[in-house]
Amino acid sequence: MAWGCAAVVLVLLVVLVAGLMSANRVLAWGAQRLGERVLQALPAALSAADRERLRLSLECAARAARESRAGERDLGTLLRACREALADRVVSPAEAEGILQAADRCCPQRSEEVSP
Repeated sequence: MAWGCAAVVLVLLVVLVAGLMSANRVLAWGAQRLGERVLQALPAALSAADRERLRLSLECAARAARESRAGERDLGTLLRACREALADRVVSPAEAEGILQAADRCCPQRSEEVSP
């Protein structure tokens, strides 16, 4: 009887861990998809350097989410900023800057690269 209970607990732990790993993948996938939509909705007047900087930050944030290195709060802030900017299907330069800052907060490496 004790072995049966231990086996059930072990199975539940495996399911829990698998569920958590799947949740990270779903969040990372969502961040990546929203990032792609943001990049497509940028105004033509935005410089190529600013576009590339935003692209790299969004990719880094999605990778950090996938690897469970992005905090939930920071990731939520980024996803919210992307959704709000995309509400009118056009991302303004000010919205792009807010998204960039939110993405950088999700990505510890990017923050270290930017710091002097």
